[in-house]
Amino acid sequence: MSQGKRLSDEIIERIPELYRELGSRDAVAKHLGIAGSTVSAYLQRRGQPGKGTKQETGRESLAVDCSKDSQTITSVSSTVRTLEGAIEIAGVDLQVWEVDRHIVNKWDSARYTKSDKWDAIELWQVKVWLKRRKAAEFIDPLESLITKLRKGAPKHKPIKRKPVDDPHLLVLGLMDAHFGKLAWAAETGNNYDLKIAEELFAQAFADLMGRIGGYQIERIAIPIGQDFFHTDNPQNATVNGTPQDVDGRRPKMFEAGVSAMLACVQAALKVAPVQLFYSPGNHDRETSWYLARVLAAHYHDHPDVDVDYAPTTRKYIEYGATLLGFDHGDGTKPQDLPNVMAREQREAWGRVQYTEWLTGHFHKVKEQRFTAADTHGGTVVRTLPSLSGTDAWHYRNGYVHGRRAAECYLYHRDEGYVGHFNANAKEPASAA
Repeated sequence: MSQGKRLSDEIIERIPELYRELGSRDAVAKHLGIAGSTVSAYLQRRGQPGKGTKQETGRESLAVDCSKDSQTITSVSSTVRTLEGAIEIAGVDLQVWEVDRHIVNKWDSARYTKSDKWDAIELWQVKVWLKRRKAAEFIDPLESLITKLRKGAPKHKPIKRKPVDDPHLLVLGLMDAHFGKLAWAAETGNNYDLKIAEELFAQAFADLMGRIGGYQIERIAIPIGQDFFHTDNPQNATVNGTPQDVDGRRPKMFEAGVSAMLACVQAALKVAPVQLFYSPGNHDRETSWYLARVLAAHYHDHPDVDVDYAPTTRKYIEYGATLLGFDHGDGTKPQDLPNVMAREQREAWGRVQYTEWLTGHFHKVKEQRFTAADTHGGTVVRTLPSLSGTDAWHYRNGYVHGRRAAECYLYHRDEGYVGHFNANAKEPASAA
């Protein structure tokens, strides 16, 4: 391969892998048919050890000597005159390496030109010694934050409750809250912003919890996600890049969501142990995962809180005679969900008597019954309503649904589904 030809991305990506496999720079160079110095250059850019490399252009040169924990760069150039310039031309990743020390020297050098004349050129030598950073120094920023949250989390004590002799699972279906959505009544028929979302969410949760007093609750399940947040990136767009009308900055939206969920969990814990699980929507796939990680850190030592933040988009809960599936509803077709459950949960499918799916996405109430292969009585697929208001895009396209509400579902350990309650959205004073 010609050394003057730019390496393809495919070859570049293979260099670190081949180095780990073959064990030497020269073996990688021979395998790919490229120069050993080229291999060393790409290895040190990735923060991986390699033998020395030297690249020369006329009277200028760049030498890199890289070992496992240290690296030395020597640049001789008429244009590279600073520490920053040498680091840039050598392609050093400062998340992996840190500067230990450096020196800069300058001298005049004579050169013979093509016109048979001598002239002087000013050359600069920049020599840099680097050392590998400790792993903790370039850890994923999110993981660093999670570690701090775990250390700063309050100490949680077990909660004493009365024994349950007629156990039920309570599922809080607070789907599609869309924290951060912005709607203007003059344009869409309703106002909706972050403050309204917070108030509606808190009121709906309180209403639902106030209606289960006649049941003995053994466990409370709460999905984290399901379009809880309205956007998924700093560009104020969804997972697929669709721009949204938003209220406030992304950190403000996230903080409001964390506060709302912590209040919800704390109140739920007064009734029963809480099971939280990541169940993303098409608006908040990444952001809701961050929320699940924050909650997991906050409750990491709580004996009555379990948080599942596994990245799978479908989640399952087996409770007594019932197997519940959770899916947002934007991907798998409802008629396919029963067979998906049967394949993904083969053992649980054989143990239980009742099977159901709870989905969101469509901002309306709907119930469908399907009979999949080898089922007993069929599988119920429920579409739950939304608390959020209608934004401009949905209004323009005629996607205007009726009742805005949240729902909770009750499942007896032995008898399965026994009923559900709804809490209609009560417009707060701030929505006027």
